[in-house]
Amino acid sequence: MIRTINTLLVILALGVGFAACDRTDDARRSRSTAPLGSLGERKEAKVSNSDLEETVKAKLSTEEQLRTAKLDVEANAAKNEVTISGTVQSQEQRNTAIELAKSAGVTVNDKIDVKPAS
Repeated sequence: MIRTINTLLVILALGVGFAACDRTDDARRSRSTAPLGSLGERKEAKVSNSDLEETVKAKLSTEEQLRTAKLDVEANAAKNEVTISGTVQSQEQRNTAIELAKSAGVTVNDKIDVKPAS
């Protein structure tokens, strides 16, 4: 009888210990996989170059005329900056691309060429 009780207590203690570890892991995972939104809101979290590029590309894709433009985004997350290169058809599109990228909370290096359609 005492042996059965001791065995149950050991099993119960292990179960409580595993449950506590699982909650800690869940909290860590939820912090590291939070959506990007504005990168300025996440200064304490580390963002990868690809995360930063995808965030800026998503912002650019909100403008219909920029979806068809041939723009490339390269990110340097350590410096919190992106370089946008490629070609657009007007200065207005160029300005829109730069402002949308800046709205992600990053510094923008502009290497966009303006070439009107012929």
